[in-house]
Amino acid sequence: MTGDRRAQSFEAALGRAARELVVEPLPVDVLGVPLPAGARTAPTSRLPRAILLAAVLAAVVLASVAAGVLGPAAPPRPPVLQPTTALTSALRSAGWTCSSNRSPSVAPARSSAVARPDAATCLLPATSHPLVAAVVVDEDAAGVTSGITIKADILGASSGALETRRADTLYLAIGLPFSGAADAAAVRSWLRAQGSVQPGASVTTVIAGVPVKLGPLPGGGDLVEIGTVATPH
Repeated sequence: MTGDRRAQSFEAALGRAARELVVEPLPVDVLGVPLPAGARTAPTSRLPRAILLAAVLAAVVLASVAAGVLGPAAPPRPPVLQPTTALTSALRSAGWTCSSNRSPSVAPARSSAVARPDAATCLLPATSHPLVAAVVVDEDAAGVTSGITIKADILGASSGALETRRADTLYLAIGLPFSGAADAAAVRSWLRAQGSVQPGASVTTVIAGVPVKLGPLPGGGDLVEIGTVATPH
């Protein structure tokens, strides 16, 4: 039965029960007013029926709630960060090469928030040289993505065109770890607003409860850390 038909059935049951209760006679002494001698009184034998109707009405309400007449529950929100397989798939679609570094024979350290550091690593293809970039995924003991490290740099002499490519690469990579399109758009807008980060400085933000940090690499280039990452990478 669809939600609309369940709602119609529920309303019909309410209407029938209400009509029965409206015409139900009241007990003789409900108002506490004595009746004249010889006056006719309504029989009291139907009082249990009123109680029964009230019980039936309550049961209908409870059953309707259980059946979802009042509306389905909101679906659970997906994890903020993409699973490793989804993230690496998205990077491969963008031309990156990815490898899994999981070792099934080694049990993760359960006491660490990052139980599987370097669970996966993705790199720009060699054809992008001298632009180089890497995305490293860390997982917790349950195999859930706990953090992502992104590095982008230019080897050798730079140029305006190379700097634009580096910025575009970082812009793409920083949004992919987030499951929600709004979260991805928010972190990319934040990145664009930062411009270049001075050596030794860093800026941070929080996207859907996940910390994001942008800073320079020691030898130049950009370093982004999302969530809880293993250090150093």
